[in-house]
Amino acid sequence: HKYTKIEQLIRRNTEIRLNLFAVGFYPPRNLTGAEKSGWYTAKQLARMGHRVTIFTEEFKDVQFPKAPRIKTIPIRTEMTLDVNPNDYGLSNPNCQIKGLGGDAYYYPFVSAINKEMKLETPDAIIVNWGAPFTSFVLPLARKAGIPVITVLHGSDVHALIQGDFYKVRSAIVKSYKNSDMVIVVADYLKVLLNQMGVMNVRTIRNAIDRREFLPIPPYKVSEERARLNIQKSATVFVHVSNLRPVKDPLKIVEAAEIALSKNPNLQFLIVGEGQLRAEMEKLAKEKSIGDKFTFTGKVPASHVRKLLSISDTLIMSSLREGTPIVILEAFAAGKPIIASRVGGIPETVKHDYNGFLYAQGNIHQLARQMLRMTDSEIRKRLSRGASQSSKGNSLKKLGRSYEMIILRGIKNSSCSQINSDITGQFWQKLLKRLNLVGALRGQA
Repeated sequence: HKYTKIEQLIRRNTEIRLNLFAVGFYPPRNLTGAEKSGWYTAKQLARMGHRVTIFTEEFKDVQFPKAPRIKTIPIRTEMTLDVNPNDYGLSNPNCQIKGLGGDAYYYPFVSAINKEMKLETPDAIIVNWGAPFTSFVLPLARKAGIPVITVLHGSDVHALIQGDFYKVRSAIVKSYKNSDMVIVVADYLKVLLNQMGVMNVRTIRNAIDRREFLPIPPYKVSEERARLNIQKSATVFVHVSNLRPVKDPLKIVEAAEIALSKNPNLQFLIVGEGQLRAEMEKLAKEKSIGDKFTFTGKVPASHVRKLLSISDTLIMSSLREGTPIVILEAFAAGKPIIASRVGGIPETVKHDYNGFLYAQGNIHQLARQMLRMTDSEIRKRLSRGASQSSKGNSLKKLGRSYEMIILRGIKNSSCSQINSDITGQFWQKLLKRLNLVGALRGQA
């Protein structure tokens, strides 16, 4: 508390209002972890008084979310950019560092950013999801003398390790190296990038607005369970994802068959759409446990809170992960986790404190953890740990961390040009802010 009060005093005496551009994946696109994380960060920076202009793909008949001091510029592209190696290899290999991803994405984004830069020069550009957006942004930023902060969430790093982007890997890695700073959501992603020679990396863990996921009242839980034909006494497991192969959701069905053979009072909620939904439904029917599964399809973000509240445990069976936003949402709802021990998950889920971890792909271990969660006393203990864990990652903390990195990026940018609208007074405040907060943290 003392540190926070002193820092607030420093903020008042060194008030800085930044004009930030944010480019990449943002809602309403898919509303997966990267999009949600980017939006939470943008909203928090705006709450702190900074202005944020978001450049992201346009979706027909879909409204973009709104917030004070945030302006969204929708970009109409020839096709929707997906996490697909083919989408990143469309351009001529000799031109990939300039237009990685091809003309379908490069020119619409560059034209829109250029147009906005003629109206106002940003102090920094945040790229939310590095490939291919960092390669779009870097040439523009370098020309204007603007620092670039690239934010990586998981798949934009995993794909380089898996070899999916072998045709464009060097261009992607080079764009990360040339960023003024790279932010990752888990320490293990930092290790992977360091192994590729990307050294300018900092970890800032994801955070959410906990108020949006507080549990709904008990009477509403009963009503919602009844609506979904879930028995009051059933132990309910929920899985929330885009049901892609990387989430490995079929393992949940296989483990459920084992667990149900020992305790038939289990129910499973599968939330989301994706290429494996039909296969999951088919597999559940083949194993004669189809009546134990409820598939909701894609639901609005606001509805996820309700589905978490009526469930007892969140299950994640992923092959790879950064720091999943849905885990933080479950913690905020006071729900423990059963998750595969992969990627950044062990940095968030502490075994036997706020959930259980198991070896990825081991359906027998997963089934055993499901059965352990049927014990109400165990669930209560893990739920307390989940609620406590939720308090650790606040949006205020996230916003301060981003702000400090952005300010240092402005101060340390290797660009030869300096924005014409940055005055001497701005720099005096910036240096005072950095030196005071840096000294304070050194004493802590």
